[in-house]
Amino acid sequence: MQKSIERIAAESEGVSYEFPLFRFTGSDKAAPSAYLQAALHAGELPGVVAIDALMPMVAR
Repeated sequence: MQKSIERIAAESEGVSYEFPLFRFTGSDKAAPSAYLQAALHAGELPGVVAIDALMPMVAR
C-alpha cells in the first residue's frame, strides 16, 4: 500500500484542500481495478466506515 496526499487549489488565494490517497497494487496486471471514495461531503460518514473496513481486506 502506498499513501500520498493530494492537494487541490481552492477558489480563495492561499487555500487548498488535501485528501489522502491509498494505492494498492497487485501482482496480476490483468485483474480488475476499483476506485473507492468516501465523504465527498462532510456528513457522509457511513462511506468512511465502509472504506475503513475494506482497506485491510484489500491489503491482503
